Amino acid sequence: MSHCILATAGRLKAFGFPQPKPEPGQKWYYPIDGQRTLIETGSWHGSKLIRLFNENGCGEYEPDRVAKYGLFLPTISDIIPLIGNNALIKFRKDETGQIWECNIDEGDGMERLLGYHETNPAEAAAMAWLMINENDQSANDWLDSVTNETPGKTFVKPGASGE
Repeated sequence: MSHCILATAGRLKAFGFPQPKPEPGQKWYYPIDGQRTLIETGSWHGSKLIRLFNENGCGEYEPDRVAKYGLFLPTISDIIPLIGNNALIKFRKDETGQIWECNIDEGDGMERLLGYHETNPAEAAAMAWLMINENDQSANDWLDSVTNETPGKTFVKPGASGE
């Protein structure tokens, strides 16, 4: 299952994307020994602790602390319902490569592209959520910065050539 990358998850949280109560099977970045560490939530241990697995093994943490200090990495299934019932995720492959698109069905056979990404459908959905929930200039500035800082990742802004 594809999750958003750390930079995207941080942007989503900054613009109000809901951070859920920690549940088994989620991925979070959580501060361990002063560094953000990728963790995957495991099973409940009793009613208060959640077991977190990372590259150093596992530990037990209170869910409230994970929710307060952690950063949730959403999947496409976490994001799409918050965009709306008319959100469509499509995979397209053409002479320029493969693209995951997130479109809004505007009816009458018309769709509006809100975001896309070459390898990760969750990133495409996240771009769409951000375009809806922050002003367009801010989203475009952020897309420009991520494109320049993320080798191997291509983000194409809505309205850019090549659509």
